[in-house]
Amino acid sequence: MRVFPYTLKDKAKYWLNSLKPGTLTTWGAIQKKFLEKYFSKQKTDMLRDKIFLFAQQDDESFCEAWERFNGLLNQCPHHGIPLKLQMRMFYKGLTPFSHNIVTNFAGGSYKTKTPEETYELFEGIAMETQHIDTRGKRIAGGSNDSSSVQISKLEQKLDALLALNSRNPSKEV
Repeated sequence: MRVFPYTLKDKAKYWLNSLKPGTLTTWGAIQKKFLEKYFSKQKTDMLRDKIFLFAQQDDESFCEAWERFNGLLNQCPHHGIPLKLQMRMFYKGLTPFSHNIVTNFAGGSYKTKTPEETYELFEGIAMETQHIDTRGKRIAGGSNDSSSVQISKLEQKLDALLALNSRNPSKEV
């Protein structure tokens, strides 16, 4: 609390010095007054909405999504959202591909874990996958076309292998 005034400058420092001495006796009181002054209700609501509506982007890895989600939480330090709800919102915003990653890392459902364990699970997944391409890979309506193309290519390769094998019959030993 003694160092806090030295972290302020300009208008914020003037604001703190303009308060009656002895009005702020706890760190919580300082934090509340400061946020009331410099975080409007509109800004707080806008940041909370971004947290509540979080969704992993198609081209975003799990690690990038986790970092972005935590960045949103840090932008609004007084969001007041319990950890359990934070973890649930993050999970619900993930792509199906990332849901599978979480299920695999959790060894089943993540829902059996406490909020703290879930947080550690997500931290661990982000650390493990940060250098691996684990993009969201959201399944879109047009993905059936690409799947059928891949299947037909595989069928062609299999036909070529079978034709090659029939030309060179193996000798029985």
